[in-house]
Amino acid sequence: MHSQSSDVVRTSSEAATDPAGSRELGQWLTHFGRTCKTCRLYDVNNPTVVRFREDLYQGLRTLLEGFGDLTLEIASREMSFHDAVVYRATSRD
Repeated sequence: MHSQSSDVVRTSSEAATDPAGSRELGQWLTHFGRTCKTCRLYDVNNPTVVRFREDLYQGLRTLLEGFGDLTLEIASREMSFHDAVVYRATSRD
């Protein structure tokens, strides 16, 4: 994810007009999913787990510093941010 200056805070509606903002949020959600899978596979003290969790935390801090509040619409197979799909679950069919 790209970091932004902490003194620049965008509202959710401003971020929604920025495709890069939606892209950053989607990347964080994908990283969240990978982190959850990694945490289920390995011991809590495994260096890979520790690194994934730290990266996830730092990424979330960056998002919140850049966007302020985030509101997601959650459906059974996708998450949207102001009508832009930021995460879609892959079909198991």
